[in-house]
Amino acid sequence: MADNGITIDPASVVDNPADLQVEFRGEVDGETYDFAVRHSVIEALTGRVSDTPATDFARSQDAIGEAALVALGRAAGDDVVIVTENDLDQPTATTSPASEIAEAEAHPS
Repeated sequence: MADNGITIDPASVVDNPADLQVEFRGEVDGETYDFAVRHSVIEALTGRVSDTPATDFARSQDAIGEAALVALGRAAGDDVVIVTENDLDQPTATTSPASEIAEAEAHPS
């Protein structure tokens, strides 16, 4: 498990060039979530346009994991949590995404 609180399943990482994103599955607090990180995030992290986004994903996995936690904090109920450039350099949530979902379901708006 990475120090950032998310375990990314390396076997699930796949580039989706049609949607300009790399898709992956990650586990947070015992719950599994589907994520997609935009190619633009990988480009921002590497400083270049990538010919091999999945390879660059692996090289930037720790930073992507942190951004994925931020994205999960704002989009935990989505089928696929999209990680965008806005999720970079944002503080991660101090409560677990699973507890936030339970709280939201217990007290709908």
